[in-house]
Amino acid sequence: MPPDASYRFVAVILSYLVGSIPTALIVARARSVDVLSSGSGNPGAVNVARAAGWAAGAVTLLGDAAKAFVPVLACRVLLFPDETALWCACGLAVMAGHIAPVFSRFKGGKGVACALGVMAALEPAAAAAGLVCFTVVVLVTRTASLGSILGTAASLGALFILPAPTDFILTNAVILAVILLSHHENIRRLVRGGELRL
Repeated sequence: MPPDASYRFVAVILSYLVGSIPTALIVARARSVDVLSSGSGNPGAVNVARAAGWAAGAVTLLGDAAKAFVPVLACRVLLFPDETALWCACGLAVMAGHIAPVFSRFKGGKGVACALGVMAALEPAAAAAGLVCFTVVVLVTRTASLGSILGTAASLGALFILPAPTDFILTNAVILAVILLSHHENIRRLVRGGELRL
C-alpha cells in the first residue's frame, strides 16, 4: 500500500532539517575558527578551506554532499521507490535547508556541494559530468564560483544527453537557478574581474 500524504510531507520536512545541519560551522569550530567572520563569511567548503585549511574544506564538502545524498537515496531506495517527484522534492528540500538553515538563523551556504549530493542520488552520471567540469574549470581558472556555475550547468546538459526523466531535468534546472542566485555577487565580481581565486 503506498504511503499517504502525511508520510510524504514528513519526508520533505526531514530532508529540510538534514539540510539545515551546519557542516561548515561544525568543522570550522573543531579547528577553533569562526567561518562566518573569516574570508567571505560564507559557511561553505571553499571558505572553510581558506579559513581552516584544505583538509577542513574537503571534510565540509563531503559532509554537505553526504547530507544531501543520504536523504534522497533513502527516499529512492527504501521509502518511496516509485515516486520520482518525491525524490526530487526531498532533494530540493535539502538544498533549501542548506541555504536557509533553521539551525543557523537561516544563514547558510550557496548549495553547490548539496547540489552534487542530490544529483549523485538522482543520476550519478550527471553528477560525475558536473564534478569533472567543476574540477577542470577550477584547475584552469582557480575560480571556485565559476566552476560551481559551469559544473551545475554541465550536470543539466548531461541529463538531456543521457536522457533522464523529466522530473530530474526540472529539478536540476531549479538547482541551477538557485546556484545562479546564490552566486549573484560572485557573478558581478567575475564580470568585473575581481573574483577571489584559490
